[in-house]
Amino acid sequence: MTKRGIALVTVLIMITILTMMLVALYVAVRGGLISASVQSRRVRASYAAEAGLADAMSALETSGFSLSGSSLSDQLSSGGSYQIQFKENPPFGPLDSVSNLHNDSAALDSYHGPATVPPQSALIIARGEFEGVERVIEALVTRGGERVVIINALQSTGTVRLRGTVEVDAFAGLGDVGQAPGNVQSNADSGVTVEWDNSVSGSTANITGTVSSQGGTIDLAGYTPGGGSPLSGTVGRFPAVDIGQRVAARTGSPPPSISPLGATTLEPGEFYQSGNVTVNGDLVLEETDLFIAGDLRVNGSITGDGSIFVTGDTDFLGDATVSASVDKKVALLSQGNVTLSGFNGSEFLESVATTDPEFERRLGELQFVFETLEGLIGDASSVETLLSESHSTLDQLRRSLGDDNGRTGVNGPFAGTEGDLTGKLALALDTQPESPARDFLIEKLAFVSDFFDSRSSSVFRSPQGNELSPDEIVARWLAEAEQIDEAHRGVFDATIDSGNAEAMGHMINITNQIDYNKLGTSYFQGLVYTNGHFYANNEVNVVGAVLVDGDSERSSTSIDGFNLEPGDLVIDNNVRVTFVKEFFNGRFGSLGLSSRSLSVETWLGR
Repeated sequence: MTKRGIALVTVLIMITILTMMLVALYVAVRGGLISASVQSRRVRASYAAEAGLADAMSALETSGFSLSGSSLSDQLSSGGSYQIQFKENPPFGPLDSVSNLHNDSAALDSYHGPATVPPQSALIIARGEFEGVERVIEALVTRGGERVVIINALQSTGTVRLRGTVEVDAFAGLGDVGQAPGNVQSNADSGVTVEWDNSVSGSTANITGTVSSQGGTIDLAGYTPGGGSPLSGTVGRFPAVDIGQRVAARTGSPPPSISPLGATTLEPGEFYQSGNVTVNGDLVLEETDLFIAGDLRVNGSITGDGSIFVTGDTDFLGDATVSASVDKKVALLSQGNVTLSGFNGSEFLESVATTDPEFERRLGELQFVFETLEGLIGDASSVETLLSESHSTLDQLRRSLGDDNGRTGVNGPFAGTEGDLTGKLALALDTQPESPARDFLIEKLAFVSDFFDSRSSSVFRSPQGNELSPDEIVARWLAEAEQIDEAHRGVFDATIDSGNAEAMGHMINITNQIDYNKLGTSYFQGLVYTNGHFYANNEVNVVGAVLVDGDSERSSTSIDGFNLEPGDLVIDNNVRVTFVKEFFNGRFGSLGLSSRSLSVETWLGR
């Protein structure tokens, strides 16, 4: 072969090799491009599925967790789409989502098997698609991982209406000196959202915190709250509470034993009652959870420690005494309207005073002593200062209020005032015609008398006949659930003499809750939550908070000139709300009010 031929063969071989290399490179590049395209579509399909998960969680939160049997789908601007199908009953397929968010006691089935969706959770399965490529993700989301922090004394989704003399204040904890901000919040966004009607003769307002709403207008008749000018654009958070579901889940619990007349005390545990419940007397809970499928009417007070869930309306009166313990509080949750009507005790006392000059004199002296005591506590910089610098004055005031030991001419500005003014007024009322208001006032005044009585009472004597020391009296009282009754008469006196700051904090709490200008005030200590409206009148003091989370499907009601829609909150005729921050640190007792937000516990792509 000539040199030319060899060169030609070599060139052809090189061209063939280069061609094969180019073809291989092309195939590799094309395969990579196809693979990259498929991967891109898979990623976009995954993103579409995740968008579906986020939309489903948002829809569950805004709908009150009620999407069972519904389907969700959307065509996204990116070109992808997603589909989610909720199913209520088995059999469940691998693409069926299951919501168990309303249930707080039992697990539900899913395609994974029996009881695989825990209480207060949902299995969400989202199928995403992009240009023919599908991706499926599933997530277990739960509620209750975040707790609602309650910061407002009054909070509603509708209009907050205040009429007459109104007071909204707060304390950081039971026994703290000095007031804290008592806030008022409306989540209404149009019209008049918060208003104060001061047309009633003698109307005054004392709101120590802020007054705010989501929108609309706030009309406080020129009054400026302690927190400054009214605010707009704020929204209060409500807990997620399905009262109907909670009641329905307790149908297997035993019924409560309701006394036909007088106080009903329920022991620890859960009780369920189908139908309306009427208690002709006080209802006392002792670590009790009561579930009522109907209305609840208590012709007396609701006190103690526990919770009450009511699917209907709730009506009750306040108590004559206030507890010194942070553990003694009731959570009242009603799907229907809540009415808290105390007794117009001041009007009753004034009517008696007009016919009895001696009664009128004692009533005037009592109000003077009460106002002096209120100022003394309000001006104190600390509990220790109150005990050390005001010991003598506190003791003088105490004698005038509840110590009938014959020392009528106490020193200083109280010279000439009688001892045990409250006890003597109670005895005078006992001669009046019998009525619920009279009986309530006698109980209230007797409570105040016992509270301020001398520690030298025989109830504090040991079996050997020796009087207990102030330290022993205070220690015994603190160990016995901090209750104030006849068996613990004189504990205020013992606290002053012992100089016990812890016990004095509790004494301050009780005296703070006795309304010095309205001796007929009744109390409710705890939380009121309703999906209807809330109406309180006639000298009631709520020690806790009121949340009105209105259900728009409920009907409106008219009460005493007010046309009330679901979510409306009315404070009328000398009602005071005292927010106690200590009550709402994270959880409200054992109730565990969770927020409406959801969180992802587990996530799986498939």
